[in-house]
Amino acid sequence: MKEIPTRFIISSRLSTLEPKEIIRIVYLAGSQWNEKQVKERMAKYPNRPFMGVGISNPQELSQVIKNDIPVIHIQEDCKALLGVQKRWVRNIKIWNRILNLTSASVWGLFSFKVIHIIQLLKRGDSNVQFPVFERGNLPIPNQNPK
Repeated sequence: MKEIPTRFIISSRLSTLEPKEIIRIVYLAGSQWNEKQVKERMAKYPNRPFMGVGISNPQELSQVIKNDIPVIHIQEDCKALLGVQKRWVRNIKIWNRILNLTSASVWGLFSFKVIHIIQLLKRGDSNVQFPVFERGNLPIPNQNPK
């Protein structure tokens, strides 16, 4: 296992873990990760922590999760971790709903325009007028009128 500098490992100020326990947890986790990926991540992000250990403060947890830092957590039923995960999933669901509604609205407008053009062509109109900005009707910015 490669030695990891302490700046790449963060822990909560409110953590109940002792520094020796944190080192032991990092050593146990070190047997599971890919050395090449760890070196690449440390080289790519020299000022960003590599992992979080024993973080139980909800604000710090949300900050760590937002920065895409993996967290090693000892307690499976930690209320802070479960709360942050639920909030994260809820925000993703809300964002996906907004994107779906926007996409559906754009497709609806597009299909309405296509159907409208088809109806005009079926009525016998040989050409369909599209509002287009032409060179003569656009104002030129930053030009004094003469």
